[in-house]
Amino acid sequence: IDDLQELQAFLVSRKVELSGSGSSSSADLLRALAPEVVANTDAGDVRSMLAQVEKLLAAVNDDRLRQLLMISTSSRYVERLQGSLQRKAGQEAKMLAAAAETQARKQESRAALAGIQPKLAEVVDCTRKIKKAVEAALSKQFNGRHINVLGEINNALTLTS
Repeated sequence: IDDLQELQAFLVSRKVELSGSGSSSSADLLRALAPEVVANTDAGDVRSMLAQVEKLLAAVNDDRLRQLLMISTSSRYVERLQGSLQRKAGQEAKMLAAAAETQARKQESRAALAGIQPKLAEVVDCTRKIKKAVEAALSKQFNGRHINVLGEINNALTLTS
């Protein structure tokens, strides 16, 4: 990794030298003393080499590769990873059990609600009858005037209809 970083630094400086405007005496001296392959290398070639080196560095610094290297070289890391996976497996089992329990409670609630619906309808019907009887009794007391009972009773009867 250190060699790749050193090569990257060299290629960056070489790219700066080649892309610099005008010619400097150090660049001319380097072209004169360097082998023909190095002297004929232009800025485009250096850019492509630099891109390849950066691509290699990115691959080497990848988290998954680091994890694989840690697994292959460190037994303590493997033990920690194993413990972590066992804890997660335990949590998974707990969550699956909780999900099954919640599903069972949901089914029980639906069954209870289905059992209560007829009773609720009976209570609502009885409440309507009582409301009509109260309105009729009040109407008699007020010499036959039409009486309407207002308030929460009407809200309860309309919500359950």
